[in-house]
Amino acid sequence: CPRIGGGANSFVIAWSSKRSGRVPKISFRARSFNASGAPLSELLEMEPEGSAQALPPSLAVERRGDFTVAWQVLSAVGETPIRARMRRFLRTGRASSGVVEIGPITNASPILATFRSDGIEGVEVAWGVRSKIRVQRYDRRLRPLGESRDVATANSFTLPDLAVDALGRSVLVWNGVGPQVKALFLDDDLNPCEPVFDVSRDRPVSLAKVALPGDDSAVFTVVELADEALRLAVRKFSLAACPP
Repeated sequence: CPRIGGGANSFVIAWSSKRSGRVPKISFRARSFNASGAPLSELLEMEPEGSAQALPPSLAVERRGDFTVAWQVLSAVGETPIRARMRRFLRTGRASSGVVEIGPITNASPILATFRSDGIEGVEVAWGVRSKIRVQRYDRRLRPLGESRDVATANSFTLPDLAVDALGRSVLVWNGVGPQVKALFLDDDLNPCEPVFDVSRDRPVSLAKVALPGDDSAVFTVVELADEALRLAVRKFSLAACPP
């Protein structure tokens, strides 16, 4: 399942592929394109790993078209802990950072989103460590801005989406235990400004995404299983209680 993101007159696709052989190897790749679909970059391959999870990498594309890719690898012996890494590229494909280790993770992949806050631009990362959901920000050269912090607790979860609005406020959404989709609002200092709340809780959900339309709200789209059919539901929540 490839990831795609758009910037200024360009877009980026990131994906994983499995190489066959006695010891299957996972490759994480990305490529940028102009608005007409012509390649801007060469085919980019992330740091090759002999042992990894064949899951899609995460992708965050800045307004000017530069982008960051994050992926996950297993330990050298093919066991836990899983580690997460990322790297930033210019829209032309030239690497603008080295490979940065985010840290150990226990969910599928970290989630990325670009942000602007107090004149600083960079990438925000959310990931799971055991039963904790952790967030951290990095500048445009992928240097950490402060320490990572735990913002929520969940016994079992995956992180499907993360978004940051123009005021630097974040919205994090995850699938909890059973038919639950939960979300959390964070202020521009990454402090939770409201308790965790339910986006969906009565039906199994196969997809959850969040968008910030710029009207002090967060809009969640979920694909639910209802009466043996898939139903697309859209739910809107106010960000008014989460001031910048």
